[in-house]
Amino acid sequence: MDSESTDRAVVGRVAHLDVTAVKGFTVVATDRITVTETGVLGNREFFFVEPTGRLYSVDVDSGLLPYWSQYEPSTNRLRIGRGADQIFDESVPADGRTAEFEFESSARLGRFVPGPWDEWASSVTGRTLALVRSVEPGGAYDTYPLTLQTEASLAALGAEADGSPMDRRRFRMQLTLDEVGSAFVEDDWEQRTARVGSCFMRIGGPVPRCVGAEHNPTDLSRTVKVLQTINRVRGPGFGEFGRGLMFGVYASVVEPGIISLGDALALDPA
Repeated sequence: MDSESTDRAVVGRVAHLDVTAVKGFTVVATDRITVTETGVLGNREFFFVEPTGRLYSVDVDSGLLPYWSQYEPSTNRLRIGRGADQIFDESVPADGRTAEFEFESSARLGRFVPGPWDEWASSVTGRTLALVRSVEPGGAYDTYPLTLQTEASLAALGAEADGSPMDRRRFRMQLTLDEVGSAFVEDDWEQRTARVGSCFMRIGGPVPRCVGAEHNPTDLSRTVKVLQTINRVRGPGFGEFGRGLMFGVYASVVEPGIISLGDALALDPA
C-alpha cells in the first residue's frame, strides 16, 4: 500500500538522512538509506572498544567526533577522514575473531577488524582502541536501529553560537523531518506505526540526551549549552530508560525497505 494512502496521515517529509559507518564519529548526509531487520546498511557497522571490552562512545570521549566514516558494502571498503582530507580507504578483513559486547539494550556479536585504524584511533584519543565490526549488518546502534527528529524541534532549541540553525548532527539521528505541525510533535507518535519510503517502522519513545550533544561536531567547541537549553525549553521528560533530558525519538523496524530524501512519513491510525 502506498505511503500516502488515505488510511494514513502524512505528518512530515524526510529533509535529511545522516549516517556514520563507525559509532562515535560524526554523521554524514546521504540521499538514501537501506533499512534491514538488523539496522541501516552502512550505518554503525563498526565500533571501537577498549581492552576491557568497553565500547568507545561520544559520552566517554569525543576525540573521534570530528572525523567522518563511510562504508560501502558492495566494495567492502572503509573510508575515514576529516573535512576534505581522507585518512583511510581500506578493505575490511573478514577473518578476525568474534566476541560478545554489551550495548545499552543487549549483548551483540562483533568481529575484530585489525588494520591501520587501531593505531590511528589510539593516538587520537590517547586510549588503546581496537575496531570491531558488527556481525549483524548495521547492528552497532545503542538501543534501536532507527532514530528521528524534526526541523521544528531543532528550531525550538535556538541557534548555534554563530547564529546559524542548530546543527542537526549534534543529535546523530538518521532521519530529520520537515513539514511537521509543531516542535516536539514526534513525541506524540509513540507506539504508532508509520510508512516512510518502502520501510514500515514503529515509532518508539523519546531519546535521552547525553553530554555528546554538547560538542559541536565540527570543532568540538562547547559554547552552546545544549542540555541546559533542552531543560529550559521543555524540561526533563520520561522514557523507556527513566527520567532525563529528551530530544528526538527511537523507531524499530517492522518491515525493511528504502528511505529517500523527500519521502513522506505517514502514520497509521492510532
